Amino acid sequence: MWHDGTPLSSEDIKIDFYCKMLMGWWEGKVIKHIETPDKHTVVFHCRRIPKEFLLFKILADTPILVQAKKYKDFIPPNIEELAERAYWLKDAEALKELETWRKKLEDHKPPLEEYVGLGPYTIAYYTDTEILFKKFEKHLLKKCIRLKILTIIIAFTILICL
Repeated sequence: MWHDGTPLSSEDIKIDFYCKMLMGWWEGKVIKHIETPDKHTVVFHCRRIPKEFLLFKILADTPILVQAKKYKDFIPPNIEELAERAYWLKDAEALKELETWRKKLEDHKPPLEEYVGLGPYTIAYYTDTEILFKKFEKHLLKKCIRLKILTIIIAFTILICL
């Protein structure tokens, strides 16, 4: 469940992987096509990498970072075809078009208070030097999360050499 109470859907996972494809992350480069036959099922069609390895990497190492409803407009309608041409066929025109879409995605910087995640903590408060996280009580593993509040202080050290 997302921090705003919205259930995680297969469309969220698909759009997240399309963002990774657009950004040139390895996960996006090994996926050829993604199907979402219903809101609970994602079907990945992979390239030459053994599917068992890819499945393990996707399930174990790849966080889902974006909600479909907030990011679907940053994905070109022909993302799979563009990625194929750009990453595998080295088509300069496709690379240029992907770069235009990538820039649009990178330039999207919503305020931090609008961030919605899936993790065990939500952002309760932040400044330029401090972030206060609060335990997300609806998280799947909430019983395993011991800290109710987590504070990260960002310290800057300036070294002056004379």
